[in-house]
Amino acid sequence: MSMMLASVSDAFEARLVLDAEVDWLDLKNPRDGALGALDLEQVRTIVDLIDGRRPVSATLDDHWDLSRSTSRRFIQLIEAGVDYVKIGVNGRCVEDSLIT
Repeated sequence: MSMMLASVSDAFEARLVLDAEVDWLDLKNPRDGALGALDLEQVRTIVDLIDGRRPVSATLDDHWDLSRSTSRRFIQLIEAGVDYVKIGVNGRCVEDSLIT
């Protein structure tokens, strides 16, 4: 079975894809790169609009280290109602932080 994922960056786009019966919404800001993050308030607005009718993923942004701000942002997205969080990390930094 195939599913359709649509990336959206605001409530207008979210309404369009809901009307088109897209299966999954991915929240991100492509103007800031492949993993550009939306403002947390935009995320909340879109999640409220979707109201559990579809799974929602959101990008955390590109992070080249695993800082405390990364963990805090992850928690904020989950608390905002996002089902899945995507993050870009530098594999070497992850490996180094796991070793130490």
